[in-house]
Amino acid sequence: MDNFFRMMNDIECLKKTKPTPKEIRIIETVSKNVDYMYYHTPMPFPMSDRDFVQKRVYLNNKDDPELVKQLGLYNQEQKYYVMMAKSVERSDCPVKGKLIRGEVKMDYWLIEEVPGEKDSFIFKSKTCQALNGSIPLFILNDMGPKMAPEMMREMLNTYKEIFGNS
Repeated sequence: MDNFFRMMNDIECLKKTKPTPKEIRIIETVSKNVDYMYYHTPMPFPMSDRDFVQKRVYLNNKDDPELVKQLGLYNQEQKYYVMMAKSVERSDCPVKGKLIRGEVKMDYWLIEEVPGEKDSFIFKSKTCQALNGSIPLFILNDMGPKMAPEMMREMLNTYKEIFGNS
């Protein structure tokens, strides 16, 4: 579970995800739980690439009980990680060239232990994005049903590439 969270949060791990970001970096680290991230992601032809600027908040309920309380998150015995992100505008990170600035309205990940199962965890994700720009309908119709299963396969493959079968 700790490695999975690291894979989903650590910039060096994120550079290995598929599709591989063309650029990903931390713009500013505010605290151990808050940062601002930039990423440029390739899009399939005939779409234009997108970039995003996000404020991310991430925590572990066992290491950050005060932040859990401050954010109104639930208190439980089992360990869990939360990552929340949303798009922000920053004057130090304008849109580059022909990229289209996408918008993450809400991105929420929860990774939690399964009681009594040492090597098992539950991963939940809720995302609402506006890719903005023009997207052909045939691409939307084709991408929709395939995205979630493909993303889960790619997460598993990336995990195995970084951490092996641990």
